[in-house]
Amino acid sequence: MLIIVSVLIGLGVLALIVFLALVWSNFWPDVVGKLMNSDSRLVRVNGRDYYQLNVSYVFQVESKQYESRSIMFLGGGLHKNEMDAFKRLEDINKEPFVVHYCQ
Repeated sequence: MLIIVSVLIGLGVLALIVFLALVWSNFWPDVVGKLMNSDSRLVRVNGRDYYQLNVSYVFQVESKQYESRSIMFLGGGLHKNEMDAFKRLEDINKEPFVVHYCQ
């Protein structure tokens, strides 16, 4: 019983840490980035079909250039249907392309 309670407490602490990290990411500074590529492809995960978004972009912070493929903090690249993936790609392809980064 003590092991189960310990595991549940551990999972609760982990969930709280992830939640706080997600909230914290909303306050990251942002810059305008340059989108290099954006598309989607069909992938199979655990026997289910998803549309995976693939992006690449560059951005500059204090005269240093960075390249990334991240869409969202902690994921955000899989969509259950093609229409959802298409709508997200439309949002990504809008100008200006805003990048939030962690200092």
